[in-house]
Amino acid sequence: MRRAVAVKGSDHVYYGRVVEAEGDQLSILSDGQQFTAEWKAVSVVAPIIALLLEHIQFDSDEWSAREIEAVENTVLDRVLGRDIVGSNQIPAILEGLMAEANYPSATKVCKWTDPSTGQQTEFALQHALDFAYYVDGGVTPVPPTVGQAFCCPPQSQSPIGGGDGEEREGSELFDPFIDGDDTPQDQSEPIREGTVQVTTRPERPKRSGQPVSPSNDGVHEAKRRRTAIDQDALIVEKLSDDPELLERFLAIRQANRQSQMVPRTQVSTSSEMIGQPPPRKRVTVASKYAFAPRDD
Repeated sequence: MRRAVAVKGSDHVYYGRVVEAEGDQLSILSDGQQFTAEWKAVSVVAPIIALLLEHIQFDSDEWSAREIEAVENTVLDRVLGRDIVGSNQIPAILEGLMAEANYPSATKVCKWTDPSTGQQTEFALQHALDFAYYVDGGVTPVPPTVGQAFCCPPQSQSPIGGGDGEEREGSELFDPFIDGDDTPQDQSEPIREGTVQVTTRPERPKRSGQPVSPSNDGVHEAKRRRTAIDQDALIVEKLSDDPELLERFLAIRQANRQSQMVPRTQVSTSSEMIGQPPPRKRVTVASKYAFAPRDD
C-alpha cells in the first residue's frame, strides 16, 4: 500500500500509487482518477517517477519496455546527479523527453498518504523534487524547507500542515521499496519487492467508481491519450558520445522522411508527436517494466 507504481494496461502503461488492495486487485490513483489492476500488471517505481509522469502514458504499441525504462533512468539520473550534474528544475529534468507544453507545473498539488502516520498529505511537486535532489542526491547543505519526507514539507510550506521533525534518515524517494509502513495491512499486500515481469497483456485497468475529480474527467481522459515522449530526442542523447553512430542515425532518419512524402500536410517531427499521435498499431503481446504519457 501507498507505493508508487507503474501499471501495464492492455495497450498502455501509466503511473500512480496504490490506495487500496483487495485480493489480487489493486486500486490505483493516477492523476486524479482511480483505476483497478491486477498485481501482476504492477511494478514498483520511485515516487518521483510517478509524480513527474502520472499525467502522461506510454502507448505499448509504440514503446518497448526497454525504451520506457531508459526514460525513467534518464529522469532519475538528472534528479539524483548520477554521472551528471543533478537538478531539481523540471525543464532541465524533462528536456528532450517531452514537449515543453506538457511539462507538469512545479506548483502542482500532489496528494500522498504519509507512511509514518497514515494521514493524507498535500505538497507541491517542487517539494518532492527538492527532497530527491538534496536528500537522495546527497547535495549539501540541505535547506530547512526540504522537510523530513518527500510527502511532508515543513508546516509553513505544507497546504494542510506537514510535520517539523527530526533529521531525515535514509533515502525515502529513491528507494521505491521503503514506505515506513509496518501496519498489519502490509502482510497481505500483493505487490512483490522488485519488478514484476508481465509476459502477457492484462486486461485494461477498469475504473473503480467515478473519477476523484468528476468535473475534470474530460481533461484527465484527454491527458491519458497523450503520447508525450520524443523518441528521436532520447536516441540522439544516447548516441551523443558516438559521433559516427549519431551521424548514421540522422542520415537514416532524413532519408526516411524524404521517402515518406505524402499529399497532405506533413506530419510533425518526433518532438511534436505528443500533440497528434499516429494511428495505433495492434500487436499481440508486449512485455514491459515501466510507464506512459497521455494526450490533451
